[in-house]
Amino acid sequence: MALDETLREAIRASGIRIGTLARETRLSSPNLYAFARGQADLTLRTANVLAEYFHLRLMPVDDSVPTPKRRAGTIDVSPRR
Repeated sequence: MALDETLREAIRASGIRIGTLARETRLSSPNLYAFARGQADLTLRTANVLAEYFHLRLMPVDDSVPTPKRRAGTIDVSPRR
């Protein structure tokens, strides 16, 4: 399921009114209404706020997600294991 579909489903399944959701998240009510009806997209910031509110996390579907390759002259800032 795509991220926007997951967020719309979370809004629907919660049963929370859009106005209440807007107040609790400090997001724009008109933007949330339009998004919930499928008439608008969200900014990444707004999607992140909603994901945190609904305790959702973006995770790879499986281990086939490619890892970025290092380029010559770059610094590896990944955590050491």
